[in-house]
Amino acid sequence: MENEKKPRLLLVLEMLQRTDVEHPLNTTEIINKLKQCGVGAERKAVLRDLKALQAVGYKIIKCDNHNRGYYMETHLFEKYELKIIADLVADATFLTVQASTAILQKIWSLCSVSAAALLEEGSFINESNKVETESELEKIRILLSAITENKVVSFQMIVLRQFNGEAFYGNGHKKEVRPYYIFLDDGKYIFLGHDEKSNELDCFEIALINKLMLLDKPAVSQINVWPGRKEYYLRWYMDRSQNLFSPSFETATLLCDNIIQQEVKRKFGNESLFFERPFNKCMVIVDVTDRNDFFQWLFYMDSKVKILRTEELQMQFVEYVRRRYTHYLEQYRL
Repeated sequence: MENEKKPRLLLVLEMLQRTDVEHPLNTTEIINKLKQCGVGAERKAVLRDLKALQAVGYKIIKCDNHNRGYYMETHLFEKYELKIIADLVADATFLTVQASTAILQKIWSLCSVSAAALLEEGSFINESNKVETESELEKIRILLSAITENKVVSFQMIVLRQFNGEAFYGNGHKKEVRPYYIFLDDGKYIFLGHDEKSNELDCFEIALINKLMLLDKPAVSQINVWPGRKEYYLRWYMDRSQNLFSPSFETATLLCDNIIQQEVKRKFGNESLFFERPFNKCMVIVDVTDRNDFFQWLFYMDSKVKILRTEELQMQFVEYVRRRYTHYLEQYRL
């Protein structure tokens, strides 16, 4: 049995974690439960275990009626906190019914018997809202391993078509990406990663990833994603998502000389994302709200700034420069 491998003290702690003031355990009951786990103990040994747990900070209270025994006063989570966690698990569309049930059982083990019974009765898993396989969970496991080990993953991207079903992006060509962060957005898991071939930062919906593999090679990313600054990258992703539906707002990726970083911040705000690049350059992701004003600024910056993305912005800036040059020739009749 698995419990036979656990130290007696740990088993006693787990038993007390399921108690409360209305459902205590006395030493006889603890001894009987230990026997069921294949562990023998005398009353004095159990009392020593209780004192040891109290000594390290566990609030184990002795009932006024000594025959009723002991209970743990403080639990890791309040009942309402466990209720919120349980409801999120039960409602998660990326979990199977089996996975949701297994996680809920672990949640119930974090509280007393009475609280677990109350919460379990109030939980409901909508089976029609669940996926049939654990493929998305397996993808998350692989991505977490890649993040921990600083490795690259390869995968195909599925493109959803309105009328023709699914297709593979780039005729099924596999991307090689170094993942940095995994986050949840509107019920969908997204990961932020660096494309090793295009040398660009991008976001990918995990449900639309196919044939995900952890590659046995370290990342060679030239982009330094700042540790502990996830809020910047999540904001960047949210801005990109909103841009799909807002014609007055878009995101541009620029290559700039390091010497003009302060000028870029003055123009686009301190929340612009900067990444180190070779040869005293930096890549920066900025929000563009007025294309004409943006193109005027680029024109003034001359060779200190270059548009990396998007291709549409590149083409329109070339057209803007052509019009400026034509206007100049006409003005001076050259």
